[in-house]
Amino acid sequence: YNYEALRTASFFVGWNLAFGDTVTFTLTPIAGCMVGDAGGPILGLELSLEWGPLSWSSQGEWVTDLVGGTCGYLYAWSELSVSPWEWVRLGLALQRTRVFHTPREVIFGPLVGVTVWKLDLSAYWFQPGGIDQFFVASIGVSF
Repeated sequence: YNYEALRTASFFVGWNLAFGDTVTFTLTPIAGCMVGDAGGPILGLELSLEWGPLSWSSQGEWVTDLVGGTCGYLYAWSELSVSPWEWVRLGLALQRTRVFHTPREVIFGPLVGVTVWKLDLSAYWFQPGGIDQFFVASIGVSF
């Protein structure tokens, strides 16, 4: 909720394709939709690279807003993190958005995540200390 647009929920399905043993590369094509103040189809791709406790991931989406009138935009979220223990990760997140016919916006900040059972709980603090700082919380479920 509030991921692609305010007062908008998004839903995705995808399939993980993993390669490698010591260094793992995962490719996940995704398709989804958003409903609310914005609405329409979403196509995307998630990439991740893991080596021991180090991890890099990026999710790119092409969002087509048929309800809100913004036409469409490209969205990307990337993370670089380290997991000192299997159940915790610390790192940096970067978010890039570009609404059609507007300038690009890139923001970043620290992240903290914990895994409990099949739940991944993460917190992000973008533009820390700035006048436009904000927090993001996420819950992921693995099955």
